[in-house]
Amino acid sequence: MNLRRAGVAVTRAINLRYPRESWADYFVGWVPAGMILKMNLDNLAELIKSRARVENRVNASDTAFELSLIGAVAYLECFFRDQWASVVNICPRLLYCLEERGRQIRISPLALFELNTHPLRQLGSAVSEQFDFGTARAVNSAYKDLLGITPIGKRDSTKLDSLLHDRNLLVHYGGVFRFQHKNPGFIASGARRRYADSVIVTAPTALKVCGFMAALAQKTMDASASAAHHLMEQMRVHLTREGRKAFDFLTVWE
Repeated sequence: MNLRRAGVAVTRAINLRYPRESWADYFVGWVPAGMILKMNLDNLAELIKSRARVENRVNASDTAFELSLIGAVAYLECFFRDQWASVVNICPRLLYCLEERGRQIRISPLALFELNTHPLRQLGSAVSEQFDFGTARAVNSAYKDLLGITPIGKRDSTKLDSLLHDRNLLVHYGGVFRFQHKNPGFIASGARRRYADSVIVTAPTALKVCGFMAALAQKTMDASASAAHHLMEQMRVHLTREGRKAFDFLTVWE
């Protein structure tokens, strides 16, 4: 087989292995991170409101409200990771920024074969697994090394850290205050006696958490898209038509 035929055969094999490009290929779960988060927060809000209507439990603590808070924190962490990953999926050349800041990237070549799309369209998803997005500081660090931004401001960082404090109290200690939990937390409730009082999550508090997360996510979406656009212009990156569509979805919240 000559080189020309070999090239055609390889191209056909690649086309069979990886279907035609779609803007959805660049997103985890084939849905933009902001859209996933909004859907999850909306569902939680409906759950909270429906539970609050039962026996008029609006201002009373309820297991459903506690679980909603725990779930909301988990969804937000996923959002930060998936938004970061999607930016890299759309423009893998941004990984040079990580290298310049001393971030080590290690991916098994064999792992790329397990992806359901072309490896370059989900490269950021694989790389993101090496980063921590569980705290405000970690999120800012990951976004700063990639895009040169810190999407979570000082005031929001304080609020998020307090929220994580309360979430950890619920997850690891059943909501009962211990000696190490001296932080007032995001939720101001109860006398806070050690080994006696519990954090009280009401419907208004749980809804407030969802609203805070929605606002924080939208700030992150706008900041990350703006920074990525600026860097791509500097690098003279030209996206494909489907890549441009995907980039536009980085800021969609609906």
